[in-house]
Amino acid sequence: MKNTSFVVNETTLPSASLQTQQHILEQLDGFSDIEKSSLLAVFWSLRTEVAQQTQQCLSKAQASAARGVLSS
Repeated sequence: MKNTSFVVNETTLPSASLQTQQHILEQLDGFSDIEKSSLLAVFWSLRTEVAQQTQQCLSKAQASAARGVLSS
């Protein structure tokens, strides 16, 4: 059986994060600096939450798969 590990981590691709932030800022042209800052904070907060939820789901799936392998 092949062992596969999944890790969701914002620091894995820092250059991608910087590119993402730059892209978002380009889309927010015309917004004030305060609005841009607030929208970026919300985006990163949601992104972090999604990453954490994804990691939890993957961990549960791996644990379920391991139990399935052990019980067969």
